[in-house]
Amino acid sequence: MHKDVSSDSEGPTGDAVSLDADAIPTSLSEYLNRELGEEVRVRRLSAGIRI
Repeated sequence: MHKDVSSDSEGPTGDAVSLDADAIPTSLSEYLNRELGEEVRVRRLSAGIRI
């Protein structure tokens, strides 16, 4: 019973983790791309103005 329960718990958990792992980096990458993209643009503009 223990092995069956552990295997059953590992199955859904593994699937959920894989789905989260695929979804989270995507949302984080999109968020970071937006935030970092804006920062890079501001830095380039400020650097261009300073130079």
